[in-house]
Amino acid sequence: HSPFLFVDQNLGVPQKLAYKAFMDAVRRFRRVRPLLSPCRTHIPPPTTADVDIQELISTSAILLFVNPAHQSALNARKRLVHRGCLAPTHELKFVDALLTLREGAKQSILWHYRRWLLRRIHPPHPDLAPPSSHARPGDDGDTLAATTLPPSAFRAEYVAVERACELYPRNYHAWAHRAACLDALVASLRHAPSRELGEVLAEERGRARVWVERHVADYSGAQYVCRLERALGDVRASGLGSVAAEGERGARVERVSALPLELVRAYPMHEALWLYLRGALVLAAAGDAEREARDVAEGVLVRGANEAARGAWAHAVRFLAWTFREAS
Repeated sequence: HSPFLFVDQNLGVPQKLAYKAFMDAVRRFRRVRPLLSPCRTHIPPPTTADVDIQELISTSAILLFVNPAHQSALNARKRLVHRGCLAPTHELKFVDALLTLREGAKQSILWHYRRWLLRRIHPPHPDLAPPSSHARPGDDGDTLAATTLPPSAFRAEYVAVERACELYPRNYHAWAHRAACLDALVASLRHAPSRELGEVLAEERGRARVWVERHVADYSGAQYVCRLERALGDVRASGLGSVAAEGERGARVERVSALPLELVRAYPMHEALWLYLRGALVLAAAGDAEREARDVAEGVLVRGANEAARGAWAHAVRFLAWTFREAS
């Protein structure tokens, strides 16, 4: 297969060859793209047997492989899915492959397209609505909260997000997609409680907490953990505590502030962890946890006279100022 490499289900393409194919694909894509023009309503709908449609599928794939942010190629594939020329399940796998590229993992339009595909594969349920506590203005329908995904689909999305965040650190768009999946999971639990969905939520809590432990400078991950803890609290408050407890059986269950306190003690120089602690204290409703957090911050102030610890000292000062402001 020279000059290509295919090892362990991974495809390697020489960069020079990819750019050469890209230039040729641009020319061929421009030739067949008008076939999908919405103005050409008098032309019969294309089928997958059409040579031009196959050309459009192939050239758009090359364009997105080299440039995952190619809006025209993505729109063309979206129209092909809409017209039935591309199976949305197959297209979801294609997007999954694009997200393994570092340049693809950070593209907001790919994550938007992925949610669009999920809504086509799993149509929204009319009885479901986004939780008011998680709804964000300006979503314009780009949400999964009304979509009934099966447990396997939730797990696949979490794997895709975690891989993308490893490829591109502090990946805001990937974490936003993960939050959309969390909204869908909570809505599904409220609509049709099941032990398996409870297990998915418990697995996600454990996975997200491990992520924060291993990526102490990633505030997006810490913020997501606080969002997840709030969602878990909402599930318990809505009378589904038994489902949540069943899913958490065998898992380590501890107070919300325990992990951020442990991490701040170990890595006080990372501002993301202090912000994580603040978010956890809001969820924990202060009390003993806040007093313990103040003791940790005051301990950092005592030890923070040297140059190396000056960053941690500044974070501790801001944290104490926040606690006193909240108390007042």
